[in-house]
Amino acid sequence: MEKGSMVRNNRPETLLKRGMKGIGYLFLSQVLTIFINLSLTAILSKFILFLIFACVCTLCITLGLMFNWSYNAAKTDEALDRQGTKPYDKYMPAKMSVIAGAIPLILYVLLVLSRAGVIGNFLPVYSITANWQLPFRALFTSAVEIGEISIPAMVTFGILTLLIPAAVAITYVCVKRGVDFSKYIYEKKD
Repeated sequence: MEKGSMVRNNRPETLLKRGMKGIGYLFLSQVLTIFINLSLTAILSKFILFLIFACVCTLCITLGLMFNWSYNAAKTDEALDRQGTKPYDKYMPAKMSVIAGAIPLILYVLLVLSRAGVIGNFLPVYSITANWQLPFRALFTSAVEIGEISIPAMVTFGILTLLIPAAVAITYVCVKRGVDFSKYIYEKKD
């Protein structure tokens, strides 16, 4: 194992195991962001600065966990490719993006169907299952009915949903192209 590498072993990871890790990171982001939402959004929603702070925090937590998952997977794949254990899979960023974005995208599609009137009010379920977006919703409206959510808010939810697979793909591709994120994170700047 090279210095600074995140590779814990030299065995290739199956896509199923990697996908389960990604879903675990999504679940962890939901658990971590619920505390921010309960404290900042629910209690202090009358102050716009607290809502903006909550938006930044939940976005950083969610995208940071997705970055971590993708970074570790790319570093592992890079080390395995160098060892000759597993050849580089050029479709891995797309596969990981699909895995990371599947659940949030399905939830968003259900929200759009609810807004269109095809299914009932899905907003309460969406608020629980995609709670990292709750501060963003609080910025737009305090509505509890899906019909009261504006089109710009729906578009914002869609963009936020697409940030997850985008963060995964961009991180993986950057690591494979040699961008050393640890240099930017851990080294002191003079």
